[in-house]
Amino acid sequence: MSTHNNDSGLISLSGFAFQIKVLILYITALDLNRQVEFETFEDVVESKESVSEDFLDNKSEYFNTIQRDDKGSQAIQVKRTKLVNSNLKKVIFNWLLLEGRESIDKYILITDAEYDNKNILFDITVEKLYDEVIKSDSKVNALITLVKNQFTNFESFKKKYMLIKSKYEFISIENIDNEIFLKLENYFHKGGISEIKYNLRVKELMKNITSNVMESVFNKKPYICNQKDFMVLIERISTQISKDEYKPESFSSFSKREFIDLSDSDICKSREYIQLTHCKISQKRIEKHLLYKQYYQSYKYDLLLDNSLESIEDLESRTYDNFCDVKEYLKSENKDTPLNRLNRTKEKGNTYSYNEYIKSGSCIYLTKDNTDIELIISWKDDESE
Repeated sequence: MSTHNNDSGLISLSGFAFQIKVLILYITALDLNRQVEFETFEDVVESKESVSEDFLDNKSEYFNTIQRDDKGSQAIQVKRTKLVNSNLKKVIFNWLLLEGRESIDKYILITDAEYDNKNILFDITVEKLYDEVIKSDSKVNALITLVKNQFTNFESFKKKYMLIKSKYEFISIENIDNEIFLKLENYFHKGGISEIKYNLRVKELMKNITSNVMESVFNKKPYICNQKDFMVLIERISTQISKDEYKPESFSSFSKREFIDLSDSDICKSREYIQLTHCKISQKRIEKHLLYKQYYQSYKYDLLLDNSLESIEDLESRTYDNFCDVKEYLKSENKDTPLNRLNRTKEKGNTYSYNEYIKSGSCIYLTKDNTDIELIISWKDDESE
């Protein structure tokens, strides 16, 4: 893979997992008879709340990316960390389990060149590794336990170990963001649109793939993408982000990869959370409203990238005016409660909002503590108001 520097002014893809970036590179190389699969072991995640921002990279030993076509298959393991014996053994364990299940033509270990990793995967001897496996008393669903249960003697273990070693390749990728932007230039017609629109299209593709992968992880099913799936996604994004406008991704897609963890103390200390508690709604409803806010916040960021500041200003100004109208009406009717303010403000129309979720999200977003004083919304008035 090439190692061009990203000197074209393109935005960084730092918010996306290295796992996803590698997956994208293989998806861009799909032809008619090839597909890419991202599979996971069943015990990789207990709930959305147990997923951290760097979950996909930190739990990389639980994932296989497999490229298949009529000529065979390749298994890809991704590591964005400094390679040491402990995490390399997990790569071998993963592949031993896979080779026991099906015949793989090539095993590939991909790392980020940033960590200056060397090709040391098979430095540990097969004798030493097997000895560690048979002596292990790890929990029943640990990788090493699964390997221990699969191999009843050293000879069968050694045979698979040496077979994998003979089919192994090591790849270190430098500046993977630039690799992705280069691979997608033709798909997204880079020469025919502005740099900003091209950036937004690439970002949207990354978000869609991440959403689909996370949904498959939560449902304990493999994510599979073939050339047709990829081209449908390319066409949809190109229509969504055209020369003349930017449409947000669907809320359903957004909510597949984003969630609110109310055990996070920073969230519970936030003004938007506290304001929602005044409405006396359930924790589930608070989570959903905060997710609306996240959705709007993401949309606002992308519009700002697209130099659409006026669209944001008009939308937020209309949201605030709606709130003021509702507040005055409720006071006149002696029905001024936090919940009524919330519900009635969300109900009012906003022609500057692309959809209902954006509209609701803007309402919650303007309750944030750092909101301009001329736009800040309160479901329950602060003492200073």
